[in-house]
Amino acid sequence: MDFSIVVSAIQLIAYLSFLALIAASVGALVAGIVRVTTQIEDKVLGLVGRLSGVSLFLYFLSSTYSSQVADFSARVWGGADFYH
Repeated sequence: MDFSIVVSAIQLIAYLSFLALIAASVGALVAGIVRVTTQIEDKVLGLVGRLSGVSLFLYFLSSTYSSQVADFSARVWGGADFYH
């Protein structure tokens, strides 16, 4: 049995999740710096930072996300080599 589809799917999910995690971390870091400099102790600042980081990341890199998912989908559903 060929598990290359499963391995490819896990690699794609891990790669895309890692990039989103990095974006959320950068957003949280920026929100933390703002929190420290302004000395505002509000938990919403961290949430807004993470959400804005991920939103900006998805806005600017959505074409990369969609092309990688489209390539994987074409390989899985379009290729006959996985169906023997």
